Amino acid sequence: MTRHFPATVRRLLDVGCGEGWASGALRRSHPALSVTGIEIDAAAAADARSRLDRVLEGDVMAVLRALSNAGERFDAFLFADALEHFEDPIAALSIARV
Repeated sequence: MTRHFPATVRRLLDVGCGEGWASGALRRSHPALSVTGIEIDAAAAADARSRLDRVLEGDVMAVLRALSNAGERFDAFLFADALEHFEDPIAALSIARV
C-alpha cells in the first residue's frame, strides 16, 4: 500500500483505523502526511494515538458528520476493512467526500 500511495496527499482520514498500523505505515513512508483516525473501540483508539496525529473515538457515522459539519477536509480516505461493516456504506462515503 505504501508504494502506491500518492505523494501529493497531505491529509488522510483513516476510517475504522483500529490500532493505526496501516495508516501509521503510510505516515512513516510519507513524513509530510497528517493522519486522522476514527475508531469506535477505546483500546484500539488508545493504541492508534501513538501512531497517528489525531484519533477521534466514537461511532463512525457520527464522527464523519461532525467532521463534515466542522468543515474539515481531507485529500484521501482509507476505509480498510471497515466499509463492508457499515449499515449504509454509500452514506458513509457521501458524508466523507463533502
